[in-house]
Amino acid sequence: MEGDRKRTDTIKERALYIYLPSEELAEDWKRRAEEAGTSLSKWVIGNVMSSIEGSGDSTGISIEEIQEEMDELKEENKKLSKKIEMLEIVNERLESVIQKYRIETFSIKEFRGKRRYIRDLIEILKKRKYTTNDEIIELLNIDTRDVQLTQALSKQLEGLEAYFIIEQTPKGWRWIG
Repeated sequence: MEGDRKRTDTIKERALYIYLPSEELAEDWKRRAEEAGTSLSKWVIGNVMSSIEGSGDSTGISIEEIQEEMDELKEENKKLSKKIEMLEIVNERLESVIQKYRIETFSIKEFRGKRRYIRDLIEILKKRKYTTNDEIIELLNIDTRDVQLTQALSKQLEGLEAYFIIEQTPKGWRWIG
């Protein structure tokens, strides 16, 4: 009992009055203390002591641990970014090869069997009111130096036009399908 009395007697010597910059900040601190399940005084003391001791925050994780984890995550992020970049390049090349195989049948004059139109070409033509050849080439990511591929694309457009699915206008190709 005497220990409690001594604490009560020294309360004025131990009390500090602080003024926060806003009422909102004071309410925020009170809310955080309540969420932590402690009094405002204990919450402030815990955070101040953690800061002084360099342990970072009231969760007990040190600033050094946070910095170390952050450095590891940055390094992992770099590695993953490089991997994504490499996979995107590989994907582009594979898409180009696939596109060539799909269009290849249109460049063979004696071809017998079914020819498949580029699905992306159909989607582009359907979605836009008018589409020029240059826009189609750009949207399909076709290399204009690849003569066989550009000729096969022209044959696909001509085939769609022959079936009255698209028509060529001064503004470009128009879907009528």
